[in-house]
Amino acid sequence: MKKQKFLLTLFLIVLTGVLISYFAFFDTQVMPEEKFVSFYYDYVIAQDSLGYDVETAKKVREELFVKYQTNERMYIKTIDYYSEDPKRWEIFFDKVMKKMEDTRKTKTEEP
Repeated sequence: MKKQKFLLTLFLIVLTGVLISYFAFFDTQVMPEEKFVSFYYDYVIAQDSLGYDVETAKKVREELFVKYQTNERMYIKTIDYYSEDPKRWEIFFDKVMKKMEDTRKTKTEEP
């Protein structure tokens, strides 16, 4: 009986460690750059179209989380990651601006 109780306790300790490691790993992830460029582009376009009030911004983000299969935590981690390094942010933002320019060119070239 004591051996079963010991094995159960050991199993629960190991399982807890595995779960903590699993969630700690996923908690620190950021969106891949190209995905974040597209997410941010869509977010800026939606805000320009719908306005900048807090409720609208929240709704837009929630829709984008579904579209890009991400969540608020990963979005915040990604923003924090890019904000830590001004050069990284500049490179990222240049890609967003290029995407906007490419989209504008494509739309103006359509008949």
